[in-house]
Amino acid sequence: MESTSAQARSPDEPATGAGIDRTEAQRSRLRTLLARMQAETSRLPDPAPGGDDLRASVAELAGVLALGPELEVRSCPVCKGVCMRTATLCGSCWTRLTP
Repeated sequence: MESTSAQARSPDEPATGAGIDRTEAQRSRLRTLLARMQAETSRLPDPAPGGDDLRASVAELAGVLALGPELEVRSCPVCKGVCMRTATLCGSCWTRLTP
């Protein structure tokens, strides 16, 4: 588990200074890994021993994880904090934003 201090942090606790909670960062990493797995399994020759089972398992994993699309974020023009693209206020410095 990653930690910037000597104490362990819960996966549900926001990562320090990230602006996005750790669980969203983990979902983003899972999306990347799952896309890589799907690309790799698509390159398996047909028929490959166990290839169909592996492709089916990766597809099932994608369905179970149900990660959804990547969050659309942007930087606050004032404090450079991370904000949702549709936000009207920065969650860090409360600057009004144009969605």
